[in-house]
Amino acid sequence: MLYLFSCLILLTPKFDKDLLTMRAEYYQAINSEEIAVKLDKELGAISNKTFLQMGYFGANKMILAKFAFWPNTKYALFVEGKAILEEAIKNDPKNIELIFLRYPVQLNAPSILDYNQNVASDKKTLVNEVKSIKDKDLKSRILVFLLSDGKLTEAERKAIQ
Repeated sequence: MLYLFSCLILLTPKFDKDLLTMRAEYYQAINSEEIAVKLDKELGAISNKTFLQMGYFGANKMILAKFAFWPNTKYALFVEGKAILEEAIKNDPKNIELIFLRYPVQLNAPSILDYNQNVASDKKTLVNEVKSIKDKDLKSRILVFLLSDGKLTEAERKAIQ
């Protein structure tokens, strides 16, 4: 029985995307359509996504919208990505990484898309929680973003430094 179980595990395809790799590819995808398409295929192939994988999948769809040529394709990708990311956050609302995925998107989304409802609450959460994050890579990414593009007040800057 143990032999059969071991064989099944070895023969089962592994679609679990390593977190650091997924994170790195996502940040590269922001400036590379090729990487965004690759990440979309990889994350799309995962049948039972974790909420974090779901969040990256949705956020990456919104990146793909940036590279689309036709306005209706841009809009469709953005709306699809938004729905996926929001579903992930709904299911794991305290996940700081999911909040961090949403915050820059909402800060930079064109106002016509009406996707900015959580900017203030997401910024507050990130500022309040960043110091307690144990994952050094994530903490560094959040701090770099907040200090460079996060639209912080002077008091918020002091709070995270």
